[in-house]
Amino acid sequence: MQDQAEIPESKLCTKRNQDYGLVTLIRQPARGSAETPPRLLLVAVYDGHGPQGEDASRFSALSIARSVSDAGAQGLATASSKLLHDAVLHADLDLSDFMETYDDAGTTATIALIDLDSRKLAAAWVGDSGMILASQGSAAAGSDTCQFWRVVAESTLHKPTDPDEAKRVAESGGSVRTYTRDDLTLHRICRPTGRAGSDTFVGLSMSRSIGDGDLKGIG
Repeated sequence: MQDQAEIPESKLCTKRNQDYGLVTLIRQPARGSAETPPRLLLVAVYDGHGPQGEDASRFSALSIARSVSDAGAQGLATASSKLLHDAVLHADLDLSDFMETYDDAGTTATIALIDLDSRKLAAAWVGDSGMILASQGSAAAGSDTCQFWRVVAESTLHKPTDPDEAKRVAESGGSVRTYTRDDLTLHRICRPTGRAGSDTFVGLSMSRSIGDGDLKGIG
C-alpha cells in the first residue's frame, strides 16, 4: 500500500468525484380502469472507489433503477426488499461485463424504495454508506415549539470492524488487517495473493460492495 508521499503528483491532481445519486419516480400501469397505479419513489446514493469508480457508481445506479422500472412496467414493483436485493445482484453481474476494471473497482449502494400511496418503505444497502430513517416531531420549549427528529431505524455498515462481518470474511478464507497511516488506524479486507514474497492483498475498507471482483470470494 503506497503512502501518499509516494504517489506521483499527476495522480493526486486527477482525482474524480466518484459519487452518484439518483431520485426517480416509478409508475405502474393500472390493473383496472378503477384502480390508480401505485407511485413508487426510488432514492439512492452510490460511492464509487478504485479505477473507474465513477463508472461503477453511475452504471450501478442506472442498472438498479432500470430493474425497478422494468418491474413497474409489468405491474410487479412494490416497496419490496426482495426486488431491491435482486436488482443489486443483477447490477453486479452486469457490471462485470461492462467494466474492464471490475476486479479492482466498485461502489457502495444505499437504496430506498418508497410507496407514496401506502407509505411503505423498503431499503437495501451494500458497503459503508449509511442510511437513517427518522420521524419528525415537536416538543414545547418555553413559548417556542422546537422541531426534532427521532431515529426510527438505521442501517448496519458493512465494515471489517464489525465482528459478524470479520467472522464471515475469515470463514471465507480472507482476513482483516490493521494499518496505521498519518496517525489513522485503517482496517482492510485482505486475501492471499499467491505472489512470491507477498502473502496478502491489501483490499477494501468495506466488507461488501458492488464490483471488486478480486475480493468476491471473501467479501
